[in-house]
Amino acid sequence: MMKNRFFTLMKNDLKILLRERALMGLFVIPFLLLLGAYFLVDFMQGKLNLVLYVPIVLTFLIIESPMLFGFINGFMLLEEKDENILSALQVLPMKKWIFIAYRQLFGTVFTFLVILLYYFVFPVIPLTFVEFFFLDLIISLEAPLLTLGVALIASNKVEGLAFFKFFNFIILLPFLQLFIHSNWHVLLGISYSYWPIRILFDGFLITNIPLYVWISGFCYHIALLVGVSVLFSKYPTISN
Repeated sequence: MMKNRFFTLMKNDLKILLRERALMGLFVIPFLLLLGAYFLVDFMQGKLNLVLYVPIVLTFLIIESPMLFGFINGFMLLEEKDENILSALQVLPMKKWIFIAYRQLFGTVFTFLVILLYYFVFPVIPLTFVEFFFLDLIISLEAPLLTLGVALIASNKVEGLAFFKFFNFIILLPFLQLFIHSNWHVLLGISYSYWPIRILFDGFLITNIPLYVWISGFCYHIALLVGVSVLFSKYPTISN
């Protein structure tokens, strides 16, 4: 039964993707960025004056991955809002948690797989596979967080695009910790991207990542995702 409901949602998303060809094109971008990063990092490692910037480039590309899939998923959700498709889904015997779980899985799975490729393509990443796997899991949670968060506050696709740009700025803000040479940089932790950025920077620069950074990052992401999911579950056009 649940499989059939997931199939119904997937079929509806496929219709949107076929109509909005630009969205389908966005699925290619992560692989183009990965390919470009491969040649860029290879070039930078051959230049003494550029090799120090390799951690920043890789961290930036990894952190941006959930934004892309969060945008694709969020855009489709806002499309459903605009066309009252969510209201149409009300006739189905669908629990709220099924719809929310589907929206969470969509962005999480794609983000997780793309980020995992970075570990195999770039051996310079200074984490063990287990560490990177856990980091990948943390970052992947940001895709559904962005999707549901923007869907809650945006009433249409134009507003959604504006909010995605704003959240992208917030996500990149923790890169400022590179220029804060004191413990005050922990205040940037209010942005959830601070924790995975901190893990990658600590791995590249000092190789000793404090346990509290892992725990804080994971718990903060889970807490935000649960909170946003609870708020989204009150969305009136999804039946109980």
